[in-house]
Amino acid sequence: MNKTINVIDVDKIGSATSPLALAKTVALVSSSESTKAGDVVVVRALSDSATYNMLELPTGRLARSIPAICWLVCWAAVVR
Repeated sequence: MNKTINVIDVDKIGSATSPLALAKTVALVSSSESTKAGDVVVVRALSDSATYNMLELPTGRLARSIPAICWLVCWAAVVR
């Protein structure tokens, strides 16, 4: 199966991905598979949220997430 690869520049990198030492220019491989815990994903907020609007940078500083910003983050498992 052929997968499309796109190269983009992300604006911010989340702290959980810092051990991977990824650059801000990344190659994206589209996939129809479900994300799993530990997968690195690129996300962009669709709207501004007063409740969930902060993400941690590798420096430990919290950065506000706004719709114009593209983030590289690690997908976490939801434990119920």
